Amino acid sequence: MEAVLDDLVVQSCSNAQVRLHVDPVVLPPDRILAGAQLRFSYDGPGLNPAATPVIYAGQPYAAGFPISLDLVFTAEGNLQAPIELRYNDAGRLRLQLTYADASLSLAASGTVLFYPSAFRVTSPLDNATAAGAPKLAAGLPFAATVTAVCGDGTVTPNFAWPTQLSVTDVQPSGGRAGVLAPTSLVAADFSAGRATPDLTYSEVGNVTLQAQAANYLGSGREISGSGQIGRFMPHHFRLTPGSLIPRVDSGCVPAATFTYLDEPLALSFTLAAENAANDRTQNYVGAYAKFSGDEDEAAPAGEVYLLTAVDAPGGSATSLSGRLQVDGRQRDSGWAAGSADFCLRLRLARAALPLPPDGPFNDVRFGVVLQDADGVAIAALDLDSDGDGVADSAQAAGAAVLRQGRLRLVNAHGSELLPLALPVLAEYYNGTSFVPHGADSCTALALTDFSFVADPAGLPGADAFTPLVAGAGALNWTSGPGSPGAVTVTAELAALPWLQFDWNADASYDNPTARATFGIYKGSERIIYLRETTWR
Repeated sequence: MEAVLDDLVVQSCSNAQVRLHVDPVVLPPDRILAGAQLRFSYDGPGLNPAATPVIYAGQPYAAGFPISLDLVFTAEGNLQAPIELRYNDAGRLRLQLTYADASLSLAASGTVLFYPSAFRVTSPLDNATAAGAPKLAAGLPFAATVTAVCGDGTVTPNFAWPTQLSVTDVQPSGGRAGVLAPTSLVAADFSAGRATPDLTYSEVGNVTLQAQAANYLGSGREISGSGQIGRFMPHHFRLTPGSLIPRVDSGCVPAATFTYLDEPLALSFTLAAENAANDRTQNYVGAYAKFSGDEDEAAPAGEVYLLTAVDAPGGSATSLSGRLQVDGRQRDSGWAAGSADFCLRLRLARAALPLPPDGPFNDVRFGVVLQDADGVAIAALDLDSDGDGVADSAQAAGAAVLRQGRLRLVNAHGSELLPLALPVLAEYYNGTSFVPHGADSCTALALTDFSFVADPAGLPGADAFTPLVAGAGALNWTSGPGSPGAVTVTAELAALPWLQFDWNADASYDNPTARATFGIYKGSERIIYLRETTWR
């Protein structure tokens, strides 16, 4: 007698209706075969580690255990008897049905393949926004769990099948998809229906982690699922030194080789956000960029941006950080592809009065210490700004020469009938005394930067100015005033305060003064000594 059981492919945790087909000739008139027995065995994958039972008529039955049932055949088409089974797991079951009585004996077999309806993808790193926690540095490992489940969420513990991992829905919008590793799971990675790989992701932002298993047990069925993963931030910043512009407001041509103490200079540098493998994280932009560095923007909470300075690092280092004045912080443009350029205007203050002059400082390096609102900081520190032998900041530009300077006016005298020149000298402190500053041909002064007080009233002030060249210039009376007297000259240095000096030792900086005197004559250069005597 021929009997056939259907082969089925059914979602896990769903009822599977297996139909037994037989030749109707031998069936009793009521078409009922009472006392048939059905057994099942697990046919893969693996060896049924979960020992999940089959449920028939509300009762669980273990593999190999006989299920007694009555087969009731319908007259629809070929005679067939439906058998309702349920299996809350994944895998292939082989069914064996037998029946025997005094007049009839039959046997049939078939398979039912149960597959999960989906994957449930979870991770402790499940932030879907651009802020807050949880968060992780890009490139560091994070845990995820891929669980095979029924439609009602029941885990299918026998599931084990090669599964591919990928990322979709990359945030920020329009951002670059980073590198996920690993991207595949093997069947052995699953235990009790779950795989718990350690993954890495190379970019900043949020992603959807997608799991997909194809052609489960050759059935052509695909199982998939996804979960939110994030937020990823940079692992560190890398600073690339930029340019240093001495005397930035002076417009020196050729470029100046020094800067006076208290005079502005400028420097620039580039900052790049990187992952743990030192690759740039190009999605550190927009809301995912947590470092501003621009005084025209509100700094994110937790942002740190400090500057350091040291002369002769690595040798007889002199820390100058306490004298550093920051006049401006600018970001030249927004963050783009994980990188941004920054510019700083700085001044290094003179020693506070009444302390004596100091310097010169011939090898000054400027350093940067920063972190963004997530605590991401520069990893490669290369400048020891306090001389303790430990690098504490990142050098932002090349070396600078800084000198304390002053402008000195020299008294002059001559005939009231002849032209007169009053020397105007730029000087700097060489560590011992003030000396002529031959490197200064750039300090811009004009006749209008000087004031004149005549005694007696009516004497004219200078009518021309010779600009500084190699540190020396002059105020000129191109013709004599015609009558004797004196003119007190003051250089008004409010716009060039770094050239003021404490001329009267009152612990405050003053403008320099001098006197041009007319009507005083100079003796012959051939006479060394002259004395009048009275002959008797």
